[in-house]
Amino acid sequence: MYKSLSADIEDLTKKGLVCLDPHCHTSLSDGNNTAEEMLVYAEKNNFKIIFTDHNNIRAIQKNPNKNLVPAVEVTSINFNDFLLYFYNLSELEEFFNSQVKENIIYNNGFNFNRTKLTEQDILLAKEKFNCKIVLPHPFTKKPKTSYNFFEENLSLLKKIDAVETHNSLMKKSINDISKNWAEKNNMPQTNGSDAHNLKVLGNSLVVMEDFSVDSFLDNINKKKKFLIKDLSRFDLFKSSISIFKNNLTLKIKHGFKFV
Repeated sequence: MYKSLSADIEDLTKKGLVCLDPHCHTSLSDGNNTAEEMLVYAEKNNFKIIFTDHNNIRAIQKNPNKNLVPAVEVTSINFNDFLLYFYNLSELEEFFNSQVKENIIYNNGFNFNRTKLTEQDILLAKEKFNCKIVLPHPFTKKPKTSYNFFEENLSLLKKIDAVETHNSLMKKSINDISKNWAEKNNMPQTNGSDAHNLKVLGNSLVVMEDFSVDSFLDNINKKKKFLIKDLSRFDLFKSSISIFKNNLTLKIKHGFKFV
């Protein structure tokens, strides 16, 4: 695995390698930047991106030829996040429209992007649709510490294709804990920036020898090279504040409702 971004991404691309950020959020969910701004930034800096907005697929629908893999991040009723990657847009749309859209909890205070779906409901997507499921940031801040749920339901962990063990919004110590947990449970590992702004976008990249939707998804559970950069504590703090403000804006837009 690569340990830092000191390697020249441009040099890697000249050698025919593809650098890909598979986890980021646009302003259509709780990100700062539009999908178009993020695509321009990624192209300028010689890497590619996959949009994984919270319970929202509009960025992908607006940019079907530039977003590489149809994907979405869905949160269970118990606050646990899942990244779902699909082989084609039509299956993502079918999954979203039939499973997610009517189950979104919009305005129940700070709902942390929850849906009414259980973990089992979300994991059933693999039986109904051609997709892969990644467990992001299992040791993030409460209440989204999904490792707690899977420690109590280890049989369900085997339905996950990979665990995200480097997330740019997590401190290095937290990513190390995620890595150790994945290794303890013999789980494949992947990564992503989880960027909600351009400062973070591209700070955790998968490095591939070639790229296609099939090659990325078919090999999501295989060992791969990462190109990563750990953010300073100040940048982590700024990103947290930004995400909080964006979610507060969404709550105001939809209207608060405490129950």
